[in-house]
Amino acid sequence: PAAEPAAAPAPMAAPVAVPLPMAAPSRAAEATPMRAPAAPVRKGDAGSTMLLSAVLGSLRSSEAENDAAGGGSGDGTSFVHPLLGPLEVQPGEDRQALVNRKLKTLRKAVKRQVEWYFGDVNWKKDEHLRTSADAAGFVDLELVVGFDRLQVLTMDVPFIAETMKDSPVVEVSPCGFRMRRRTAAP
Repeated sequence: PAAEPAAAPAPMAAPVAVPLPMAAPSRAAEATPMRAPAAPVRKGDAGSTMLLSAVLGSLRSSEAENDAAGGGSGDGTSFVHPLLGPLEVQPGEDRQALVNRKLKTLRKAVKRQVEWYFGDVNWKKDEHLRTSADAAGFVDLELVVGFDRLQVLTMDVPFIAETMKDSPVVEVSPCGFRMRRRTAAP
């Protein structure tokens, strides 16, 4: 007897894309301290762009991710902070502790950036900042807030002034709307 011909293999179905739910950010990732690069943030520096992206990523919950996940994981409580933007508190996490941790990170980033602007290296090169200083060396904080890298972090003048009060590099005026270098220009 003749063997029956083998049946043709069944055609394979085309792959189907199945959307996966977005995972909530891990608590370990949030608890890991960010290390700033050794070099200060400078215009055109690719590393500085990555630093700012990392800072913002650790400070704000992405609205796009929140929307893509159907409005959040459903496990936490979302709210909008006036300085930090939208945040989500994970179950079992203290809301105030989350805000305090995020504000501490923002203060560090703001302080580092403003101290760079008024530091020895940048002060020598930044003619615009030097010529904007009055006879006493004070610069309007509104001018500094207009700098791109600081705008990315915050534009809240009182928050910046309060953050810089204990800076060894920058002195904030009593009115809180001006600042200058603590030391004379090199």
